[in-house]
Amino acid sequence: SYNNAMGQFRATYLTSVANMNTLLQTNCTAARTAGIEIYGIAFAAPTGGQTQIKNCSSEPKDDYYFQPTSGDDIAAVFQQIATQIQDLRLTQ
Repeated sequence: SYNNAMGQFRATYLTSVANMNTLLQTNCTAARTAGIEIYGIAFAAPTGGQTQIKNCSSEPKDDYYFQPTSGDDIAAVFQQIATQIQDLRLTQ
């Protein structure tokens, strides 16, 4: 059932913040290794969250990690990201 599945998920993955951080960084590393560009936006995130988001982001961090402090800043960040990916082409 759903409740059993969620219970197993929590018991496996949500055992501690450290475990969740490790799993996040493992997945981020795998995605970057596969050639996926990761943009990170840490808006109103606590220090630990900022660190995790920044560590997950692609390099160079100045191009892929953002820490906006207001709604206007968020809009500017999304505009900057849109400009960076405007040449993106989907292929099959």
